[in-house]
Amino acid sequence: MKLNHRGLLKSPPGFVLAFVERPPSWFPDSPSAIPPTARIVERRVMSNFDAAYSDMIQSNREALKNENQLWAMVLRTGEN
Repeated sequence: MKLNHRGLLKSPPGFVLAFVERPPSWFPDSPSAIPPTARIVERRVMSNFDAAYSDMIQSNREALKNENQLWAMVLRTGEN
């Protein structure tokens, strides 16, 4: 861990796979599309971006195939 400008420990960046409810009027055109607004219903902490992105693409392909209303997004955390 590193110290920030105030001498406090900074947490390393991390990634969260967030599952959101798709807005009713939004229809994604690809598995990596991001809705303009959404409500998070579940979060999963991921070890790295590659793992989070891979899970997001797989989940969103299934959502498109099955017309699921839950959509996955990768969010960055840390570096306070």
